Amino acid sequence: MAAKIPAAGVDLDGAITLNESSADVDFRVESNSNTHMLFVDGGNDRVGIGTTPDLGVGLHIRTADSGAGINTSADNLVIEDSGDSGMTILGGTSNHSRINFGDSGDNDIGQITYDHGADQMSFKTNASTRFLIRDTGSVHIDSAGESSGGGAEAYAAYITNAQS
Repeated sequence: MAAKIPAAGVDLDGAITLNESSADVDFRVESNSNTHMLFVDGGNDRVGIGTTPDLGVGLHIRTADSGAGINTSADNLVIEDSGDSGMTILGGTSNHSRINFGDSGDNDIGQITYDHGADQMSFKTNASTRFLIRDTGSVHIDSAGESSGGGAEAYAAYITNAQS
């Protein structure tokens, strides 16, 4: 006998809606070795990949339990493992990979960018590049609108400007 799926609908275009009535109903997809490869916690509005989402308020990706808790000021995306953990952002050879920080006034007021074509990384604050690490290892810092170039001297200039 087939199980009945409560509050599910299928559109003619093939779209499937589960839990349209917002009942406290969970949804999960199993893989060969993981019973919770994808888990939607309907009652708590969280999604887990590889786990029941028990950390954070949005998406929790877990390979193994770290035993750690979360900072509630940064819990929309949680990546967890009991050993090394990380995230990879891949981009085209001559393109950019970015993490943007935005608000209602500017969607990229802060930014960390890796330029794959020039092999350099930059940091943006207040919508302007303030710190640049070139492929040669030289560091360029923009403090008070003036660019400084070159390693330790630039860093020392920055520290001097910041303390005055």
